[in-house]
Amino acid sequence: MKKRAIACCLLAGTMCVVTLAKAQEEPAFASGKRLFEKHCAVCHPNGGNVVNPKKTLKKKDRDANGISSADKLTGYMMNPGPGMPRLVHEDRELTKEQAESIAAYIIETFNGQ
Repeated sequence: MKKRAIACCLLAGTMCVVTLAKAQEEPAFASGKRLFEKHCAVCHPNGGNVVNPKKTLKKKDRDANGISSADKLTGYMMNPGPGMPRLVHEDRELTKEQAESIAAYIIETFNGQ
C-alpha cells in the first residue's frame, strides 16, 4: 500500500490540508496512458476489443473473465490467452513495471464503464 503524504498550512487562520498522493501517482497514470495508446489501443479502442468483443477492458467484462484487479491484468499481459500477444517477455519492449502502469491506467479509466 502506498503511503500518502499530507501537507498542512495555515491560511488566514484557517487550517488547510492538502494530500500530495495524487501528484505522486499522476506520472504513473500518464505513463500508463501513453503506453496503452502505443501498445494496446489498436486492438482495444476506448476499452473495447476488436478481436473478441466479449473480452473488453470494461469492468463487467474483466470481472466476467476473472481479471478483476490490476495484478491479474498485469499477469494476463505477461501470459495471455489466444488472440493476444504476450506484451511482457524478454524479447518484447515492455517491462513488468510498464505493464503494471498500463494495468493501473486500464483499471482507473474503464472501471466506470
